[in-house]
Amino acid sequence: MKISQFTAASELFGRRAVLVVTFSVYLLTFIGQALAHNMETLLVMRFLGGVFGSAPLVTGGGLLVDMWNVSGRTVPFATFMTCIIIGPGIATIIGGL
Repeated sequence: MKISQFTAASELFGRRAVLVVTFSVYLLTFIGQALAHNMETLLVMRFLGGVFGSAPLVTGGGLLVDMWNVSGRTVPFATFMTCIIIGPGIATIIGGL
């Protein structure tokens, strides 16, 4: 197998390893946000939290492919995509209550 320069890390090291590392760094960015003493630190931590928090969105499709066969993927993919699209909108409504 030839590995190009654009091969995803989840294909090289496995999805679990990538998710464990990114979740760990994501947790550390929350600690950094809580302990930030100035706006610059808070903004950098928020940016890094967004970068490392996006790993489940990127690898989610691959996880679903690994867990279900071709005929059983319809409902999990629809549910996953619905949560991604509707989640931020509902979260702002619930957070405003």
